[in-house]
Amino acid sequence: MKKIALLTALLVGAWTLSAQQLFLGTVDYQFTMEGPNTDMVAFMMPEKMVVQYGKKGMKMYFVGGMMADMMGKIVLNGKTNQIFQLKDDEQAAYMMGPEDLDSQDSNTPDEVIKELEIIKIQGYLCQKYKTITYDGEGGESVQYIWTTEALRAPDVSTPELQAMAGMNLGANGVPGFPMKSVTYEPNSDMTITLLVTNLDFTKLKSKEFQVPKGYTVEEFVGETDE
Repeated sequence: MKKIALLTALLVGAWTLSAQQLFLGTVDYQFTMEGPNTDMVAFMMPEKMVVQYGKKGMKMYFVGGMMADMMGKIVLNGKTNQIFQLKDDEQAAYMMGPEDLDSQDSNTPDEVIKELEIIKIQGYLCQKYKTITYDGEGGESVQYIWTTEALRAPDVSTPELQAMAGMNLGANGVPGFPMKSVTYEPNSDMTITLLVTNLDFTKLKSKEFQVPKGYTVEEFVGETDE
């Protein structure tokens, strides 16, 4: 399911270096797009992406644009080992399984190259990496990712949830906490940039990663290729 795959592909994952500060709270990523066809899809594009971390949970959603309404919120609950899509306008939670998502391998780049550049984002030194993914037909997708080793996101409980969480800004195989990514879309000549503009260390209550009371629980039904 391509839309959900894109959303989960943007989820910021977890690393376990003991020297890193555990991040519990909310991260805002400014979302910008550049290219010749930007005006045609501007109404769909969000203003930002929000990622929230608890000790045993994650939540990710967009703010602004039609994409925010289509995607809803993706929630990973490590205590119950559940992944679900929340649609607040429908007062519903759609339970998801591995079949609803692209595999972890499909979001892991074929090459990761450490670049010379180091920049500061929100007060943290961030190392630049270049990732390359080949499509098997001679084409390639290039992404640049800046990460800091000073922060780490919490681990989630099961291998399945860890695989989901690892689909972070396309940064599988890149060490550190993603602070910026620049993705080049060769088919559309567009560039998508995600940049951390706010780090809120306010801890979230566990209910933020649960199905809200009164919501209907249903099975997620994705798009087919037919």
